[in-house]
Amino acid sequence: MSIGNPELIDKRSSHPVPLPPGGFLNDYVPFYFTPFLPMLRNIHTAWGGIQRRPNEDIVILVSSLHHVAERR
Repeated sequence: MSIGNPELIDKRSSHPVPLPPGGFLNDYVPFYFTPFLPMLRNIHTAWGGIQRRPNEDIVILVSSLHHVAERR
């Protein structure tokens, strides 16, 4: 289920990732290093024509910069 801006999703679907394992940007989960998620606010408010979704439809992955750096 796509929950974001359809125009942005479409743009990311044709933007190749130049590093391994490759693919396209929309193959990856957007990750923000901040407690404020701009797209989540747009989804909750239906701003910019984005379809409003309830919290139950959204999965939020939480990590820390330290943990991500350790896995690198």
